[in-house]
Amino acid sequence: MATYIGIKGIEIQSLASDPANPVVGQVWYNTDSATLKGYGMQGTGAWASGGAMNTAGGYVIGIGTSISASMIAGRGPNSALVETYDGTTWTEVTAMTNGRQGVSGGAGSTTAGLVYGAAPASTLVEEWNGTGWTERADINSSRSYTCNSTGGTTTAALAGGGGSGAPGGALTEQFDGTSWTEVGDLNFARWRASSAGTSTDQLVTGDANAPEEDKTEKWNGTTWTAVSDINGGGYSMGGGGATSSTAWVMGGTPEAKRRGVGTSNTEHYNGTSWTEVGDVASPIEAGGGAGTTTSGMGMGGYTPPTASATYEWSIPDATKTFTAS
Repeated sequence: MATYIGIKGIEIQSLASDPANPVVGQVWYNTDSATLKGYGMQGTGAWASGGAMNTAGGYVIGIGTSISASMIAGRGPNSALVETYDGTTWTEVTAMTNGRQGVSGGAGSTTAGLVYGAAPASTLVEEWNGTGWTERADINSSRSYTCNSTGGTTTAALAGGGGSGAPGGALTEQFDGTSWTEVGDLNFARWRASSAGTSTDQLVTGDANAPEEDKTEKWNGTTWTAVSDINGGGYSMGGGGATSSTAWVMGGTPEAKRRGVGTSNTEHYNGTSWTEVGDVASPIEAGGGAGTTTSGMGMGGYTPPTASATYEWSIPDATKTFTAS
């Protein structure tokens, strides 16, 4: 049986009082209160303001797995701009070779990223190596506003939905680092949906086509299956998540075919159902997203004053008393 010292390399301390400056993951036994305690993330989390983008815009694609390692690429109209975020400040880096508006497919990190699709519909794919962009194998079917693989990589990504025009399509393509292959179609043709996960474990939700705006589907590497509907629904929501069971979305347009009415809603998916959590400070329409349900960020949009704003989601660290339950 695994032991604490075997896992952490240290014993559980016996202390007369709680430590003044505990570190995340620290566990101790308080002899005064006769309780076992630990220090780590507690609560449901909240949004806080981060550094503003250098260039405002909506329909940006967020790439990255944490607040301190995220990037955005493309924004309307027809922009090639790229910026990276270090947890405090956005820095403009080498622009993409091709300007894009509404680029919505992306995967990878700030040192190895992939973007695909654009508006107007395009088959162009570009890869980021941390310094510059290189054109890669095109998607088979031109599309804009396709879903992205927020937990994917430059050698394993998924593009679902989108299309050459509204109301979009159901086509799904999988990238293996060399070429794109058409795989199982979505159950619903989707336009400006949001997604999270990898090329073999992905979740897609939302749609600009009523009545599918609250429908959610899960990809298992072979087929798409309907799962629990999102509570709010809508389209053009920012979001992220490394897997299908740790997906999140924020903002967006709450009703199909309506512009200029961004929301502040945030929802998390736990693999079974969606739960509304803390709202972002201002409504966001067509914003980007990156990161996870414990360290995520939303940025940009078309609804003032959020066009250049950045919001950071985090769960605070606190002391927890362990109980038998």
